[in-house]
Amino acid sequence: MGGFARDLVICAIEVPLPKAILGTESAAISRRNASQGSESAKSMIISPANQDALNQRRVLTLKGRQNGIMAGEKWTHEQMLEALEHGDHLPVGREDPEWEHNAAVLDDLVHDGFARGPNQDLHDGAGAYFSTQGIRLTDAGRRRLSEAGSRSFYSRDSGLAGFEARVLTVLIASPGDTAAARDVVEQAILSWNRDRSHADRVVLLPVRWEADAVPEMGSDGQSVINRQLVDRADIVVALFHSRLGAPTERAESGTAEEIDRAVARGIPVHVYFAEMPYPYGVDPDELKRLHAFRTAIQERGLLGRYGSSEDLTAKVRTVLEHDIALLVTAPSATGSDEGERHGPSAVLRARFESRGQASDRLIIENVGDGKAENVEVELEAIGEGRAPELVGYSPIESLLPRTGYPMLVAVTLGSAAQWRVRMRWEEEGTTFEESQSVSSF
Repeated sequence: MGGFARDLVICAIEVPLPKAILGTESAAISRRNASQGSESAKSMIISPANQDALNQRRVLTLKGRQNGIMAGEKWTHEQMLEALEHGDHLPVGREDPEWEHNAAVLDDLVHDGFARGPNQDLHDGAGAYFSTQGIRLTDAGRRRLSEAGSRSFYSRDSGLAGFEARVLTVLIASPGDTAAARDVVEQAILSWNRDRSHADRVVLLPVRWEADAVPEMGSDGQSVINRQLVDRADIVVALFHSRLGAPTERAESGTAEEIDRAVARGIPVHVYFAEMPYPYGVDPDELKRLHAFRTAIQERGLLGRYGSSEDLTAKVRTVLEHDIALLVTAPSATGSDEGERHGPSAVLRARFESRGQASDRLIIENVGDGKAENVEVELEAIGEGRAPELVGYSPIESLLPRTGYPMLVAVTLGSAAQWRVRMRWEEEGTTFEESQSVSSF
């Protein structure tokens, strides 16, 4: 498959995860090598003075913490987070022997929002850092570090640690003209894994017929796909743009048959139609078939639309949140693995209720088992338009488990159709943060 979730090592209780989900630290260095070319392979001469300074930094790092991290080694993402938390030297400059790998690891943390740097670029021409002043952990970084725990979760001595998780298979179903959209959905799923799997004890496994179906004789191709993928899926996301696809012996197309089969099983099925220009040379007869199918299927449920890759990403994240809350009981703070769980016991979700322009509401719900205190909510626009305003907003003092809190929201003519809801809250003095995309239609 096209992507993977970095640093996600799972001991699944249902099925073993394939290598497409297991990330390694080599991803960072591979990406850097690809972008830097031969420059990254150049050796660097370190003067005796610089070598002395480097040795001193190694000693300081070892004295500062007892988790086996050395400045001359390749660091994991968690080790880099620990160093940021303690204000230790970061081995990402040209004087550090493993700067190339470690600078790429730090780049990952900044890119994924776990660390934040100043506005200026701190890289030199080769990609090393000439300064790390101003680089700090974000709330998301502290949360990830908290989840790793204080026992050197990824230290040199302990190796990689895993955790038990519920595995849900997400089938991405669509005709052949939506390969790019399938990539977008897969990346949205893997992004959810990076953000949420450890805390929620859930791993989403994206599957696609072109990557995961195994050649097999004895029946028609669609029957093989049904048996291998459709009948094993927990969630289905179906996409259409300009084609319905080739008909099968049992339905208007393979994708239509997959939708029918999944609906009959009673699992969540989400069908989206692209609202983007058709490609050059589109078949008019195929469009007629697609429009007839859309007219027929909309009588069986609520259909979705997307106008861009970013729009599709936001909507997929929304349906994933919905389905996981429906299919998986939130992890209990009093469960058998209480001693190993370092994430929040409260699980916050946001949903929009349209009651007319004067009384539209944003509902913040706690579907977890713990109380969330001092809940702060911020809205950010996704795509064109501005974020709607929360009317008379003030933080939620306390949000008990299995309860919701309505907030009036002003959705006006210039408001974006999609927005991101950022929620911050406290549990026993520890701050947690979650974000979720919400649609106003």
